[in-house]
Amino acid sequence: PRVYQITDQQGFNWIEYQVWAAAAKKVNERIESDCKAENIIPILIDTGDVTQNGTRINEWLDYYNGGNCLFNHLEVMNVVGNNDLCSTIPTELGTGDDIGKSNSYYFHIFNCYEIDTENLPIVNGIYVPSLYYFDTKEQRFVMVNSEITYENCKNWFKIVKDN
Repeated sequence: PRVYQITDQQGFNWIEYQVWAAAAKKVNERIESDCKAENIIPILIDTGDVTQNGTRINEWLDYYNGGNCLFNHLEVMNVVGNNDLCSTIPTELGTGDDIGKSNSYYFHIFNCYEIDTENLPIVNGIYVPSLYYFDTKEQRFVMVNSEITYENCKNWFKIVKDN
């Protein structure tokens, strides 16, 4: 396998996502060239911030449309970035602070994976989304959700008690 890492495609509108579309085209050209020259299996990893605010559906659509040249033939392994988060209440736009960016609800709507229910990532009895690993023949890739904020633990996971 060969890893190709992408990140920070975020934008507020379609025009801003055209930078991502151009970058995706270059990444795809590189992957196609590498695959012709060598016997490799490409692994595409996105390390987050595909949106500016996870509540705005248009940004998810612009991300996928911009990267279509990659996504139409490659699986992408994603982890949530802080800008992909929404408010604890998913219908509220949020303010960008800890409270306003505490929930990965939309990230998990737009990034679907089969989950091995026997081996869910559980912390204190709570399922932790965007925390997983995958194996190749010789490597293990660990994908870590580093966006578990205090407010997230308190208001979404309910594992922090009010004083």
